[in-house]
Amino acid sequence: MLLSANTCQNDAVRALPHSTRYSDIGNIQGNLQEWSCHAFFWDFLSYENLFTIHYSSGLHFKLGRAKLRSISTFFKIRFFMPFSQSSQLSSIVGFLEMLQPTSILDIGVGMGQYGFLARTNLENEHLFIVNGANAIQRPKGEWKVRIDGIEAFKTYRTPIHDYAYNHIYWDDALDILPKINDNEYELVLAIDVLEHFTTEQGTAFLNQIKRVSKNKILISTPKTFIHQEIEANPFENHRSLWSELQLIEQGFVETIPNDSSWISVHSSVSVHDKKITD
Repeated sequence: MLLSANTCQNDAVRALPHSTRYSDIGNIQGNLQEWSCHAFFWDFLSYENLFTIHYSSGLHFKLGRAKLRSISTFFKIRFFMPFSQSSQLSSIVGFLEMLQPTSILDIGVGMGQYGFLARTNLENEHLFIVNGANAIQRPKGEWKVRIDGIEAFKTYRTPIHDYAYNHIYWDDALDILPKINDNEYELVLAIDVLEHFTTEQGTAFLNQIKRVSKNKILISTPKTFIHQEIEANPFENHRSLWSELQLIEQGFVETIPNDSSWISVHSSVSVHDKKITD
């Protein structure tokens, strides 16, 4: 998960002096007036206790979760987070490659990373037409996998979205899903989406994605509640915490191991049965 932050009064970002490395935040607050403004990113290495802050100048320091809470108040940091924690990536891409779906609905597209990974890993060389020493990109209309998405926050849109997805509904998933036909998609993805709903909304959401899926649903949601409120994009606010038991009660009985998130699968047809029928 990548966090961007603003700490300067004029929406710029303050960086550490060039002499400071791995500094305790308690030792640097007094040097605030000496800092210059640079963009930086926070690399979320662990939900439990450790963050590393990387600056555009290459400087960085580490601090624990408790100090992060105090520094966020001191700097008035504003988080902006359309990202998923990276430890999920290989498991989710591996699931896609095993299932080989021909139609996917990606809910909560964010920056489009899962749509792009699905497109490149499922289409593979089919993205190109190769004739000897010559190669051209295959027209989008000839791609073999249909990938649609739902994203409520239009500001996330980049050329990646236009390339990787066949179609994106730029609206609230709770408004779009009832308009989609039953059994429309072979796979529904909802990666780090469920925690953005209240429990009541989340239950309605799960019922809708079970309706539009004709084979598999893959969801992920954090195992611990992470407080998050984004003034610029309230769709990113965290509103609920889901347990493994709650997900099982909703029919998500398969779990892919992960330390930080429940990565759970709902099946109308098992992968084994699908491979036999194929």
